[in-house]
Amino acid sequence: MSFTLLNGLLLLGLFAVAIPPIIHLLNRKRFDIVDWAAMQFLQISEQTRRKILLEELLLMLLRMGLIALMVLALAAPVVTSSLFAKLGTRSSRDVVLVFDGSDSMNYKHEGKTADRAARNWAKLFLQELEPGDGVAVLQAKSSPVVQLESLSPDREKILSAIETLPAPRGNADWPAAVRAAVELLNDSKRLEREIFILSDGQRNGWADPATLARWAELGKTLTTEGQIAPRIWVVNTASTRPADALNWALSPITASRPVAAVGRPKPGKERIGSEVRFKTAMRLTYPRTGEKPTTPPNRIRLEVDGGPAGEIRTFAVPGESGQIPLDFKQRFMTVGSHLVSALIDDDPMPGDNRQDFALIALPSIPVLLVDGDRDVSVRRRGSDFLKAALAPDADEAPAFQVKQISVSAFEPDLLTRPLDQAGTVPQVLILSNVDRLSPPQEAAIEKFLQTGGGVLVTLGDRPNAEFYNTNLFRNAQGWLPTRLVEALGDPNDLDNAARPVTASFTHPAFELFRGDNRSDLDKAYFPRHWRLEIEPQSPATAIAQVEFQKGKEPWFAERIFGKGRVIVCSVPLDSSWCTNLVNLYDFPRLAHELMYWLAGTRSAELNLLPKQPIVFRPLEEELFLTATTTQKPKSDLDLPCTIRLQPPSGEEKEIRVTAWPMRYEDTRETGVYKLTTPNGRVYYYVVQPDAAESVLQPASESELAAVANWVPGMIYANEISEVTSELNRSMEQQELWWLFMLAVIVLLASEVWFTRRIALASGAAVSG
Repeated sequence: MSFTLLNGLLLLGLFAVAIPPIIHLLNRKRFDIVDWAAMQFLQISEQTRRKILLEELLLMLLRMGLIALMVLALAAPVVTSSLFAKLGTRSSRDVVLVFDGSDSMNYKHEGKTADRAARNWAKLFLQELEPGDGVAVLQAKSSPVVQLESLSPDREKILSAIETLPAPRGNADWPAAVRAAVELLNDSKRLEREIFILSDGQRNGWADPATLARWAELGKTLTTEGQIAPRIWVVNTASTRPADALNWALSPITASRPVAAVGRPKPGKERIGSEVRFKTAMRLTYPRTGEKPTTPPNRIRLEVDGGPAGEIRTFAVPGESGQIPLDFKQRFMTVGSHLVSALIDDDPMPGDNRQDFALIALPSIPVLLVDGDRDVSVRRRGSDFLKAALAPDADEAPAFQVKQISVSAFEPDLLTRPLDQAGTVPQVLILSNVDRLSPPQEAAIEKFLQTGGGVLVTLGDRPNAEFYNTNLFRNAQGWLPTRLVEALGDPNDLDNAARPVTASFTHPAFELFRGDNRSDLDKAYFPRHWRLEIEPQSPATAIAQVEFQKGKEPWFAERIFGKGRVIVCSVPLDSSWCTNLVNLYDFPRLAHELMYWLAGTRSAELNLLPKQPIVFRPLEEELFLTATTTQKPKSDLDLPCTIRLQPPSGEEKEIRVTAWPMRYEDTRETGVYKLTTPNGRVYYYVVQPDAAESVLQPASESELAAVANWVPGMIYANEISEVTSELNRSMEQQELWWLFMLAVIVLLASEVWFTRRIALASGAAVSG
C-alpha cells in the first residue's frame, strides 16, 4: 500500500494548525488578575480548575485537528491498494483522443484505411469508459486541431466530434499535438488522465531525427511543469499494413518560369502566349529492401485551372533513385492567376497523387532599363542590345514591356508607377553599366527589393568599384551580391578570353541551356570581365561561372534581399569589351530567362509551405489588368471590402479586409486555396505537401523505444484488450479526500457538542 498527494503544495496550510494555540495564549494575557476579599467565596477547587484546563486543552486539540483534516482533504490524498481493485471501484478519469491527421492515414490496405480503423477503435473504446468520464478530441496536423476542447461526458457529442473530423491531409506535428493534449488535461481535477494517440506507426513525423529532438525537448518540459503527467497510449491502427507497402507518389511541380507572359499584341493581332516548361516525377516510396513489383501507373492527367489539359503516358520503370522523371509544357493565353495540376489515378494513397503549382500570367513583363550613359540626348546606347532582345520592333506581341531611360533620368518614383498609361509598375529593374547612384535612387531600389522586385546589374567600363562596394555591397549587408575587385583581361586579347563553364548551369534561369543541342551559349567569349568576390558570410551564390587562365570566376551571382532578388553579371550585356555574346542565338533567350526569373520573385508567395501565410496585395490586381484597361476598378481597391477564400477542405470563408496587404494565417492544410475578389477575379495559392509523408516506412522498435524514453508515461498498445487490462490496474488507486471531509464533519459536530457541554458545566459550577 502506498500513499500520495495530488496537491502536495496545499500542505503548507498545516501552518494554520498553530492558530488555536496562539489565540488561547493571547486570551490568557488579555486580563489582569486582582484579588479582593469576597472572591474567596467564589473560588473553585483545585480539582475543578484542572478539569476545566483539561477540557480547554481538549477543545483546542479538537479545533487543531479540524484544521489539519481540512488541509489534508484539500491536498487530495491518494492511496494505492489491491483491495480497491477487488471491490471493482475506480475514480473517474479524463481522456484526450488524438487522431493522426496526416496523409498516410488514408492509405488503403485490404480495402481499409488507418483513419477509418482509428475512428472505429475510438468508438469501441468509448464503451469501456464510465458514464462520468470526460473526453476531448484532437487531430494532429502541421498545427493541432482541437475538435472537442471541453472534457465532455456526453457520448453523443463525442461521437459526433469523431465522425466530423477533417479528412487526413498533409503531415502531423506529433510533439505539438501531445503538448496540446496535455494542456487540455491541465485543467482536469481528476486523478486518472489518459491520452490516446491513434496513428499508423509511420516513422516520418514520429521518430525521424528532427522529431526525436523535439520529443526530447517536450519530455523535459512535461517533467518540470509540476502537473500530473498523464499516461500516453500509442495505438497503431495500421498494424497489419506491410512495412514495405507499395506506394507511388508525385514529386512537387517545378516551373522553368514562375511567371508567364501572354504578350501585348498590336491592334488586329492575336496573343501568342508564352510556353512554360514544368517538371515533376513519379516516386516509388517503399523502403527498397527486396524485390517488389514496380509497374507504375501509365497515365498522368494534367489540368489547368481545374479543366483537362492533356496527359502524360509512361511505361518506364524507376531507376536506382526510385523515380521516373516527367516533364510537360503549357502555353497560357489569358491574363491572370493559373493553377497547373498533375494527377495519378488508382493508387492506394490519394494524398500524394496530386501536385499543384500556381503561377501568374501577365500581359507582359514590365521592365525598367536604366542605361549608364548620363547623356539623355544619346540616340544609341549599350542597353539597346538588351532592349532589342526583350522587345524587338518586329515582335507582334512582345512578352516584355521595356522602358529605357538614362541613369540621369532615373527618378525614384518610376519604380512605383506604371511604365505607361496601359502598363503596370515595373517588376524588373536593369542597371546597365551604371557608374553610381544618387542616395534617393539607392533608397528607391532598396524599397523596390523589399517589396519583391527583381534587379539585374550588368558591369562594364563605367562602374565605380569603391562606390559599389561601400554603398551597395556594404560588407555583404547591402543588396549587391558580390564585392567588385577589379576588371581583368584585354579586350583585344581573344586567345585568353574567359568562356562560360556549361557544367555550372544548374540554376533554374540556365536550365534551358543545359543539354540543349541548339544552344550556342558555350561558344561565348569575354576578353574582359570583372572579378567578383563572394564573402564567406554572404548569402550570395554563383549561378554561372566563366573560366580563363587564372581559374574560374562568377559570371552571374545572385542573392535574396528582402522579398526581392538581385543578380549581378560580371560582363556588360552589350557589344563593348569585344564580346560575341550579343551575336549568339542564345543571347535573347538568356535575356528572357533572366527576366522571367527575376519577375517571378513575387510569385513565390503563391506556392507556400504549411503555416506560411497567404499575403494578398492590391498590386496583384494591377498585374492582371489587360493592355486596354486605363483605369483600375475601384471596387477591388476600396476598403473595407470582403474577399472570399476557399480552403482545400471545408466551407468557403469570408474575410473582411480593412487594410492592405491582406494576410490569412490558417494554412496548416496542404492543397489549393482559391481567393476571389469582389469583382470575381480568382487567385490561386498552393500550400505544398511534405514529400516525406509519402514514405510509409514504420518506426522501428528501437525508434519507438527512443520516443518512449523521452516522454514519461508513454505506452504502446494496439488492441483494446491490452488497454483495458492495464486500465483496470489503475482501479487500485483511490482518492481519499472524501474520507477526510467526512472526518471534518464528525470533528465539527464534536466541537459543537463539546463546546456546549463545557458551557453548561461552567454554568452549573457557578450556580452551585
